[in-house]
Amino acid sequence: MPQESFGIVEGLIDAWNRRDLSAALERMHPQCEVRPLEGTETLHGHDGVAAAFEDWFDAFDKFTIHVEEVSARGDRVLVKMRQRARGKGSGLEIEGRFYQLFTLRDGKVFRFEEYSEAADALKALGR
Repeated sequence: MPQESFGIVEGLIDAWNRRDLSAALERMHPQCEVRPLEGTETLHGHDGVAAAFEDWFDAFDKFTIHVEEVSARGDRVLVKMRQRARGKGSGLEIEGRFYQLFTLRDGKVFRFEEYSEAADALKALGR
């Protein structure tokens, strides 16, 4: 896997963990698309992604994403992650594993899709 591709994705994950929306958007293509696990529709462009990130930031006072495994194929990077979060209002702690498939274009994340099952994520990657 090209180190440069993972560096782009790693920068986005790091920005997310720091709750740095500006830094996250810098790593995303202006016409980016995001298909979140819990969402029913694909988000488009920086405005759509920013609104979703801000909703997430508002819902949780603490969260971290830990990369467990990375694989790649062409311009796509699949990341197996473990997320830990604590709800702002409830104080409820959650933890879960999920998969994000990133498609890169022009040195930025053009699309990312989230999956709850490894088989679905690997199929989307083309393995």
